[in-house]
Formats: sequence, structure tokens, C-alpha cells
Amino acid sequence: YHAHHRMQYSDGLYGPLVVFDPAENSIFESLGSPYGVEDPKWILMFADWYDVPAEQLMNDYLSPASGGDEPVPDAFTVNNQFSRKFTIEADPFGDPIRVRVINAGTFSMVKISVDGMPLQLIELDTTQVQPLDLQFIQLNVAQRCSFVLDFSRLASTLANTSSLNIRISVLGEMYPTYNQSAPNNNLYGTFSGNPVELDWIGTIKFKGRNYPADYTEPPFLNLPSPPDSNILEARALHASRAPQPDYYFQFVVQFHSDENDVNRAYINGYTYVNERPYTAARTVPTLFHYIYGNDNTSDYASVDKSKKKSIVGDPRSPVVLPYGKCVEMFINNTDGGEHPFHLHGHVFWIIGTNTFPNAATLYKNNYLVRDVVSVPGNGWARIRFKTTNPGVWMFHCHIPWHQAAGFVINFVVAPSRIRNHTAIFDPIPQNQIAACSAPVKRIIKLGGYFNILNPANQSQFNVEQAQSLAAFMMAVNEINQNKVLLPNFELRVAVRVSMPDFAGAIDAAEYLATIVTFPSSDASLKFVSQDNIGVDVVVGAGSDIETVAMNQIFTGR
Repeated sequence: YHAHHRMQYSDGLYGPLVVFDPAENSIFESLGSPYGVEDPKWILMFADWYDVPAEQLMNDYLSPASGGDEPVPDAFTVNNQFSRKFTIEADPFGDPIRVRVINAGTFSMVKISVDGMPLQLIELDTTQVQPLDLQFIQLNVAQRCSFVLDFSRLASTLANTSSLNIRISVLGEMYPTYNQSAPNNNLYGTFSGNPVELDWIGTIKFKGRNYPADYTEPPFLNLPSPPDSNILEARALHASRAPQPDYYFQFVVQFHSDENDVNRAYINGYTYVNERPYTAARTVPTLFHYIYGNDNTSDYASVDKSKKKSIVGDPRSPVVLPYGKCVEMFINNTDGGEHPFHLHGHVFWIIGTNTFPNAATLYKNNYLVRDVVSVPGNGWARIRFKTTNPGVWMFHCHIPWHQAAGFVINFVVAPSRIRNHTAIFDPIPQNQIAACSAPVKRIIKLGGYFNILNPANQSQFNVEQAQSLAAFMMAVNEINQNKVLLPNFELRVAVRVSMPDFAGAIDAAEYLATIVTFPSSDASLKFVSQDNIGVDVVVGAGSDIETVAMNQIFTGR
């Protein structure tokens, strides 16, 4: 589970949640041995680590200075531990162990292996698969898997070893500044040209044996290596034949600069941002809008009438899909990077990718079912899903930097059924409705340059000009206090006051503090910055203050 608001996920708001399915007993029977161990300690959760809070890095990333280069992790962790810190104990003569792996990273694609051991894959993104022995398993962001470790199958050269290394490697070539100097140290945190350590090593310590490991090189295992993180050659344990599509949706993704020279992600020519007029007009979440609002959107609103099997849409507004239909999406990735696309509320069949185009014919009676598809750079993927879950569902790249850049589109499945929610959903709790319908304060940011120098003596400020500035500030405050005049709005002011030296600026600030009065007893004008009753005032000297003032205006700090 994880947050989807801004960069909360990258800053640590995530965790593992395992839902047990009694039907999984069929997996254990197919393995031909008792399962033995289901233990939380065998859940391995990978995550990228940034020394600088990701929320701060996001502001730098979504700026012209970044050039579209994503922030590079300073390190990565497994179960919140850095490399060589993680140790887990196992019985070399015990039952097979199920290992669950989750890529909760922000940016990194990983591959996992255990020295001298085949990884017997049994699950991909909640889909049970026929046991498949692999040398390693590769996972893109948000993908999950389970594999079985059976120590009776340990390579004979390691039969008496005291411990084994778990190896998780990241693909360094995906980092835009790997082996280079970072062009913007603010963007990359503490990264300063030194390569990120690409290999994380944990230890499986065998009970009753000495520690640490007594070998240097792991033996080679003559086992298949999956060509990518989708692992389309894995076969579902319970065959699921994909129906023929009722509708087709062409989905073109790309990156390029917007009108402000900020690198954005585009889907069918448009980028998703929260400030878009469609979303700004909503005072409640989109789901609540369809449940309680007066929107009579047809279930077929996004069907192209001239091409009866075609769906049209982009991130500017939700794409409406009728209930109970099969939709095939062709995702055309024109970007050079690989993107993990995830669909909320549904699973989908992966028909094929440009890496494995033959899958479309080889596996047509049993396509692999997942909920994250990794679309190769400058490549494509075809997926199909059934619209059997009414609601508002997000389809997005699961790299949070790319979500922030606009790689998001919303599907509304069966709006007519959403409106008739009493037959489908439990009532939405009143506290949620109240919280989501609460007034939203919108901030209008003002900025200005005020020359209060005395024309006759440039080292002194002009009292009349200072009084005019003070009057302006108090007028803004009065407007903010009038909730009828501008309900749910707040004016903020960043003021540049020019003085010839720092001491003069302090004098001006102190004078302004004596003549600016606010109704609140604790209100006073403070040097450099003030955030009081909606008024930010910046006072300083020379060009320094221009940067401070503009930061106040455009970042809201």
C-alpha cells in the first residue's frame, strides 16, 4: 500500500500488505512438497533512498534547470536497511520458503538473485503462475513477485556453506547522470558525480553454522534468464483466455517541454496537472462527483461515433468506458526510457510487447495477467482488460517523478452504475464527504517592486513612500479579512524594497514595522519574510531580495 499524493510515497509512506487466498494451496500441491514457511521476515521490500526529501527534489525536477533529468537516488534499501546490513536466518534442512518481493522504488528497476539457488517463480502481481526456475527475476517499479527457495536444491559446491548472499542490483544505465557530474546539485541531492552503488547484498544465515559466508564467487546456474521484467513466458496456473476486444484505445506517450520550458509527460498530446480547469472546477473528488453530482455522462461518452470500436481521450478529462466490455490498449512509448504502467481497480492480459511480439500468438489461450506492464523505451505494449469494476480508476506510470510530470489518465467505468451506487457500494462515510467538500482556500500571489528611497538622499528612505507601502499592505490584509468579498481566496504579497545597503534595509524594515498595524495582537512586520494573516512581506537589499521575493511568489514558500 502507498500514498499517491505528490511525493509522499517516495518519502516513505508505503508498506507491505499480504492478502491470503485459500486457493493458493493448489500452488503448493503443484510443487510436490509442503510449503512450510510463510513468515513476514521473508517479505523483501525494495525502495530508493534520497538524502534530500523527495518533495523538495520534485520542485527542482519540475523546473527548466533539470532538463528533464530525474533525481538520482543516493542509495537504496531493502526492508529499510542498507546494503550488507540485512541478515535473515534459515534452516538449510527445513521446508521450502516463499519469498515475496515488492519493488516500492521511486525510479529504479531491479533484479534479484540468491547465490547458488534457483528462484522458483510462483506469482507475478497476484497472478499464480506455473512454477518456473529462473537465474534471477527482474522487477520494474510497482511490480511484485513470489518465488520459492528450496535449500535441498542448493548448488553442490555450496552444500556446506554457512550462509548465502541475496543480491539485488539496480540498472545503472537508467540513471540520467550515472558516471557523470550532476549538472544541478540541488536536483540530485548529495549526488556529485560518484556512481550510485548498484549492488545491494543481504545475507541468508544458516542455523548452526559459522558466519559469514565462506565463498567468494557464486556458482553459475544453467537456468533461463528472463528478457525483461514482464516475464511473459510465465504461464498462469489457472488458464484465463482473453476475450476479443470490444474497443481499442491508442495511447501515445512522450516527453517534451511545455510553454514554461519545463519537461512534461504527455498522453495523446496532453499532460495531466492538478491545476487543469477540469479538476479546478471540482470541489469534491471525481468519484464523489459521479455518485452525488448531477453529471448524466453517458456510459459511451468516449466512444468515437465515426469509428465504432475506437475509444478517444486524453488527460484533460476522464475517459469514460462502458460496463462489461473488453478494451485493448496499444501503448506507444516514444520516450527512450522504460515505463511501468499500472491500472487501478483491474488486472489486464499482456498480449505482447516489442521485446516479445510472438507472445500474441504463442500464448493466445493463456496470456499472462498482471496489473503493471513495463513498456520498453521507444517500444510498445498491448494489453486488454474487462471493465467489470465500476468506479474512477487511474492509469499511470508508477515512477512518481513521471506522475508529477503528468503521466496520468483517469478512466471512469460505467458512470450509470456509479450513480446507482447504493446497489454496489457501501455508503461513503460522512466524515469523508465533509472533509472533501470543505472550502478550498485558493491563494493569489502578488509581487511588486517598491522604491522608497528619498530622491534627495539615496541613503535614506522616503517616509511618504514607506507610508504608501504600509497602506497597501494593510489594505491587502483587510481584503483577506473580508470573507464576503473574496470567499475562499487569500492574497499573498512578496514585496521588494530597494535600499542601498543592508543596514538601510533594516532601518526600512524597522520603520515599516512601526507603521503597519494588523488587527491581531501578535502581528508584526519581520525582516526577510513574514507570513501573517495571508501577507508575506520580504525586505532586503540589492539583487538578493529579488531572488527571495520571486521564490516567495512562485513556490509559495
